[in-house]
Amino acid sequence: MKRKAGSFIRVSEKGYTYEEIVVADDLKTKMERPEGIPPDAARIAQQAVERLQDEFVEWARRDIARLANLAPELASAPSDASLEEIRQQARIIAHDLRGQGATFGYPLVTEIATCLGTIMRLDKLDREMQQDMLQTLAEMMREVIERRMRGDGGEAGEKLRKKAHRMAVLAADPARGGPAAGIAG
Repeated sequence: MKRKAGSFIRVSEKGYTYEEIVVADDLKTKMERPEGIPPDAARIAQQAVERLQDEFVEWARRDIARLANLAPELASAPSDASLEEIRQQARIIAHDLRGQGATFGYPLVTEIATCLGTIMRLDKLDREMQQDMLQTLAEMMREVIERRMRGDGGEAGEKLRKKAHRMAVLAADPARGGPAAGIAG
C-alpha cells in the first residue's frame, strides 16, 4: 500500500489504538485553507523555511547527539526520579525534532521521533531496553539527516520507518511482546 508522503502511524497512549496521521509535505500545503490566506504569505513563508534548511540540519545533528548522550544515562539512573527526568529530556528533544522534521521536509525524522516519544513514556519498559531503543532511534534519525533523506526516503526510508514503528508497537503493546505498558506523563 502506497501512503501519501509524510504519513505515519501513531501509537496512542491509551488503549493501544493505532491510526494513520498525514503530515503535510510543505508549508504551502499546511497553510491552504478554504477561507483563504494571501498567496504571498505562503510563498514568503516557504522561502524562509527553505533558507533555514541548512540550519535545521545542524540543529537536528545537535539534538540527535543529545539524545544519544542520554541513552547510557537511562540504565544507570540512580533513582526513579532521575530516570523520569532523563525520559522527560528525551521526550522534549523528540518533540522538537518531530515538529522540525515536518516543517523542514524530513517526515522520517518526524516519524522516528514520534516513536521515540512513545517509547520514552513507557514507565514499565526495562531500562536497558529503553536505552537500546533510544540509541537505535537516535542513530536512525542521524542516518536520515546525514544522508539528507528528505520526503519518504525511498526504499531505505521505508525500512527505517517500519523498524521504528515495529519498535514502538512492540514496546507499547503487551499482546505483541511488549511489557504491561504503563504510560507515564
